[in-house]
Amino acid sequence: MSVTQPVAELLRPLYPYTVDDLVQRVRAAATDHQTEDGVRFVTFGAADEPIGDALVCLGPFGGRVDWANPLPMVRGHLMHELLRQLAGPKAPAVVVLPGPTGLAGVRDAALRRAYHAGDFGPIADRYLAVLTRAGVGRVCLHGFSQGASLAGFVAARAAAHGVDVDSVALGDPPGLRSTNWPTIAWRYVREGASISDDVSHNPLESYRNAYRTLAARARTNALVSEIRLNLALARGHGRGRLSAELRGVLDRGVPVGITVGEHSRMSPAAAGQAFLRTLPDAQRRHCDLLVIADRHHGWLHDTPVLLQSLLIHLWHKSRLIDAPADAGPWPQMLG
Repeated sequence: MSVTQPVAELLRPLYPYTVDDLVQRVRAAATDHQTEDGVRFVTFGAADEPIGDALVCLGPFGGRVDWANPLPMVRGHLMHELLRQLAGPKAPAVVVLPGPTGLAGVRDAALRRAYHAGDFGPIADRYLAVLTRAGVGRVCLHGFSQGASLAGFVAARAAAHGVDVDSVALGDPPGLRSTNWPTIAWRYVREGASISDDVSHNPLESYRNAYRTLAARARTNALVSEIRLNLALARGHGRGRLSAELRGVLDRGVPVGITVGEHSRMSPAAAGQAFLRTLPDAQRRHCDLLVIADRHHGWLHDTPVLLQSLLIHLWHKSRLIDAPADAGPWPQMLG
């Protein structure tokens, strides 16, 4: 079975939607949560806790889960709708977690020094505390960009918190190899226009309009409001420590799928290919790379591509849903 058919069937009815239509639909399906220490997150398919089995989403650079920027929740909702379409009432929930600036207890100077050195363990522990209190069961960790690097650290520490990681899906992770800070900053700046090009491929006009208005304002606010923490995180991603964390995850037999844009500067396909070549056979059989043809770092915002790549991961790496008999092998390229 092709991944394009179920995704097209899901999205086609949404083509006429306005931004307000889309946000209203998503909010009606969402459940807002807040922990005792003020961490906000959103779930789909889990109105009550314990949440149970779940797809856990850690997004790109940004702050708190906030409806002023609804796109993380839009993506979470569409992921859950795709899971329901394929698995029916047994579909796992979807959990949308905030970025690090939306967590409690992550800002003191000693922790910023750890992030600067590439150690995101303290952040991972806080994410896992949220998931544990929420009563998750088996989880697939789905991270993009900064969220992908953090998902690797979460997976590496999950067992110590009693969290069962089904698999790890990483989209454009920036931490696979060491990169100096000026290079990371320059790549981020250069990706700006390219991300807009990727967004333009999205057939959902409502998503494109929300990205250009609501999301742009939220990204600026997130950067300015937490500048010291964000700089420490950015420098840390350049240390290249994600590779070691993933090797530990693979040692435990947890499947890992890495997806990158063919032209992404933040996570070059060459870095993913180089990482695979370093893996011994026992680890390599649990890890694969998928390249998104003709996309940069913004393929997260091309909704069909995002959902198709997720479906490839779920069919080949996950036990959260059953794969069709004709799913075929893991593809090297999508598009």
